[in-house]
Amino acid sequence: SSSSSSSSPPPCPPADSSSATSTQMMQQRLLLLRHSSKCTNPSCLSPQCAKYKAVLRHLSTCTSPHPTCPYEHCASSRSLLSHARSCKERGRIATCEICGPVMKHARAQDEEMRKQKGNQQQQAGVHPLEALKRKFQEERNQLYQRGQADLNRLDSTNQARVSQLELELSQAQRALQDYSSQLPPNPPPASRRRVSELSASVSACNAAAVEARSDRSLRYSSLQASLRASDAAIQERYAAAHRECVAANPEWGRYAQEKAKEGGEEGGR
Repeated sequence: SSSSSSSSPPPCPPADSSSATSTQMMQQRLLLLRHSSKCTNPSCLSPQCAKYKAVLRHLSTCTSPHPTCPYEHCASSRSLLSHARSCKERGRIATCEICGPVMKHARAQDEEMRKQKGNQQQQAGVHPLEALKRKFQEERNQLYQRGQADLNRLDSTNQARVSQLELELSQAQRALQDYSSQLPPNPPPASRRRVSELSASVSACNAAAVEARSDRSLRYSSLQASLRASDAAIQERYAAAHRECVAANPEWGRYAQEKAKEGGEEGGR
């Protein structure tokens, strides 16, 4: 996205311009917003990139009633983005006179960027398919790092909770034992009621400790299931991207076949 600044559309006029609602200007605004949302180049040459990044940051926290926000381009950009989301949700992008040309232009830009990146990778000695594989593998690695951190936090938090409950259980048991040891052979009703209260406290502490251990097991299993589902989704996206690249580039398809053959031969040794 960062190198797409050279093909960025011309600047969009202020929201209060008399021509700001024209179809062409709305298309330009959407393209600028899209570019700014994707561009990661801190030295982007587009004079509008930083400006609309600021607009997007503002939109993410703006709570002013639409369209009263005084922030420049807030109301008009919010309206355009809402329109674009509605078109996407209702499946009418292709027929929309605003969103259709914007999406067509954006896809052409993405395709050109993909080709440029592939050429750069080939010149650097890395085949685009290998770069694609590495990209998704890195995403999987990051996913598992975050997942392991979540599991570690769960263990730490739960262990502290269980330790506290076990301490309370031990104190309740000791209180019951100490009180019972001082009772006469035939204790009065008040003493028997106190024994019942202390016994109930022991039971409650024990139940709470058991529940905490069980809750840890359930949450641990839930986190692991979520992790596996996210990993499967990443692998599905990788497979789809791989198929798309191979279908669009016959040479890449032959490369993929050769790598698969090499893998099969190595596996059979």
